[in-house]
Amino acid sequence: MRKVYILLCLAIFFVSILGAQEISEKKEVAVFHLSFYDWRMPPGALGFVDEHIKDVFINLGRFRVIGMDYRLSSSDISEFIDHIRSFKEDNIEIPEAVRLGEETFTEADFNKLINSFILVVPVLTFYEMETSRSENGDLWYKVELETAFTFISAEKIETIGHFFIRTTGLADNAKEAVRDAVEDIPQQLSFELRSLPEFQLKTGILEVRPNEIIIQFGSNMGVVKGDEFVILTTRVLPSGITMTDETGLLVVKSVHDEISFAQLIYSDKPPMMGDQLREIPRVGTESAPYLKYLFLTTRDFFKDITFAEPVLFAGVRQTITRGFSQFRPVIGIEVPIVIAGYLNRPPGFPVNMYLGMEVNWQLKRFQVLPIVAVGVGGSIGLSEEEQFAFSHAGGFGQLTLSYLFSRDARAFLDIGIVQWIGLNGADTYGGVMAGLGVAVKY
Repeated sequence: MRKVYILLCLAIFFVSILGAQEISEKKEVAVFHLSFYDWRMPPGALGFVDEHIKDVFINLGRFRVIGMDYRLSSSDISEFIDHIRSFKEDNIEIPEAVRLGEETFTEADFNKLINSFILVVPVLTFYEMETSRSENGDLWYKVELETAFTFISAEKIETIGHFFIRTTGLADNAKEAVRDAVEDIPQQLSFELRSLPEFQLKTGILEVRPNEIIIQFGSNMGVVKGDEFVILTTRVLPSGITMTDETGLLVVKSVHDEISFAQLIYSDKPPMMGDQLREIPRVGTESAPYLKYLFLTTRDFFKDITFAEPVLFAGVRQTITRGFSQFRPVIGIEVPIVIAGYLNRPPGFPVNMYLGMEVNWQLKRFQVLPIVAVGVGGSIGLSEEEQFAFSHAGGFGQLTLSYLFSRDARAFLDIGIVQWIGLNGADTYGGVMAGLGVAVKY
């Protein structure tokens, strides 16, 4: 009897823990086609935009998407909300056809809309196409798009979100320029959607293991490697007001269909099964400005001379974090500055550009990041007639040691070896370097 009592108490305890969690559910959204006013877009471009927008909602995983073959302009939105309010609050019978702006909704489609959780109305608010010719006479098209997204809650009968996305496309024909601009929409739209409180994932810890934590939700709700979740703790103030504090941080290391495995970065107290988690919406990059000092130069065997001039690098590198875990791509640009003396290279503003890979070893707040990168260097002309002149090829290998001092930023130290080989008469330089910087998460 005593054993049964203990098991019953445990069951009640676990049910109470799970019941205290706020767990997100898939939301039903009705996505309208893009409204475009009187902009003259290339044939087929509108359908391309519509599919890209709808695909974002489908691929995020946290929506049940209803595609609507209607286009609403900005001026129609307030009238549309009034219609929903009338039909829902005043119990007005829906007619066989509902007229809004240029569109006429059937009774069945309007019923779908007012019973959906959220309505999504995209509107093209700016469209501009410019043409220019390159130096060899080729014609290029540049397209700028600004798309507004309005989110209407059919349940609350009000607008719950609104934002703009601006993109640019460049190509040698008009249709491809539009396509290029449209293909930049999904990443921005995904981030903006995940930033809206209505769509942020809320979940909980299912199990705590020695070196990992299992959380509810995986690819079924759009979780990917590199996503971060904060641990939330609720407390009641003496005044009776309830406050929610962020007390810990997790980063997702691997994703399965319905669960994900995460690593604890920090926590005010040991995490427990049932702890509340909330998604941190990020674009999925880290931007790391830095200064490096090249304090030991190397020999240029091609010219049989040695350069001993110290070189300072001022640069910024970008790390792609969302969708990656241990191995992450890195791109960067830096300016080499000779502190004293002269380094032979083409006239103009000197830059090095590189592409590489880093290995991410996470140790709580500390990170050890070996990085290898290769790239090219050159000079940017200071007048319109002067083109970019390649002068170097090379790269670096380094070890980065970093410490996460806040949820969104970390300080780091770089130690490594740099080598840039001179081309077209430019001087070769390289050696041992050390640097400092701060990385900010976006």
